[in-house]
Amino acid sequence: MFGLTCLNAMERFKINPMPRITHLELNADMPESLGAFYKNVFGWMVQKKQTGKEDYWFLFSGPSGAPGINAGMKKRMGKGLQWMPTIHVDSLDKALAQVTENGGKITHPKRSVTGTGYLAHCEDPEGNLFGLLEKDSTAA
Repeated sequence: MFGLTCLNAMERFKINPMPRITHLELNADMPESLGAFYKNVFGWMVQKKQTGKEDYWFLFSGPSGAPGINAGMKKRMGKGLQWMPTIHVDSLDKALAQVTENGGKITHPKRSVTGTGYLAHCEDPEGNLFGLLEKDSTAA
């Protein structure tokens, strides 16, 4: 977030590729309504599937081969530390409006990240934190 992406840094400093995050899992008290939140805000496809003894929801954020990762969601099995993914958006202002319109909260308002873009942090209706980033290399 300091104007140098991981890929740029790997190329610049001759760093070998490293293991990458390939899956993200959200824990939810009410997976159906939380899935609707992410569908309404980001347009993600939500697909429920029975996997063994528990229900599981797949969250598809884009086609295979596109930048980014898809995620999964399951029933929360207790409180604990949470992951905070950062989601790339075309318009941060539009995304923030969609967050609040769908029951989420803005926890840290829009701010500039020099050379990277504009960032805000939010909370979904169940208290899961996530970041939103609008890329803009001219941000100061």
